[in-house]
Amino acid sequence: MALGSMISPNWLTPPRPRHLSGLFD
Repeated sequence: MALGSMISPNWLTPPRPRHLSGLFD
């Protein structure tokens, strides 16, 4: 999701909590 890439880039953040992973995937 574009929003997730803007807020929480997977290359910048560690493994996210399940609720964040669901929203920003």
